[in-house]
Amino acid sequence: MFGYAWLLTSSFRWLNCAFSVIGFGAAMFALERWVETDRERIQSSLHRLVDAIECSDVDAVFDLLHPQASDARKDADYYLNRFEFQRVVIKRNLRIQLGRQPHVAVADFNVLLVIQAPSDSIPQRVTRYVRVWFRDVNGVWLVERYQHSNAIDGVTRRSDRRR
Repeated sequence: MFGYAWLLTSSFRWLNCAFSVIGFGAAMFALERWVETDRERIQSSLHRLVDAIECSDVDAVFDLLHPQASDARKDADYYLNRFEFQRVVIKRNLRIQLGRQPHVAVADFNVLLVIQAPSDSIPQRVTRYVRVWFRDVNGVWLVERYQHSNAIDGVTRRSDRRR
């Protein structure tokens, strides 16, 4: 638009406006890519956790658990050594809430698991509703605890928010 005004009037004021708008837009785009929000860091931690679970990498999972998360550590050790997690998919209902206290957050979502026990010949598809509590430790969001329940809980809670 400013470029068109410059073509009509030959006034460099419009050309300067055009370059200013383009420069401002490029700067905002670069700033958005450079700054990582807490929600983005939590989402990144979740995806690293999913990758570690799919690879059955117990050490990588432990690296993403809070040092005081003893129950989560026991569960991770038990399940990762008992089952083969062939696929883990976080569904689109992922919701991340930052806590009122600093450095605390809760993520809840449905997850699809394709798992296989050593005694089974065919993998099983399991869908669960998961709630994960995170704590920020030196800029890294670590899992403090979690709970899971029937997948319908995620659908029910989502429809309750719409009312």
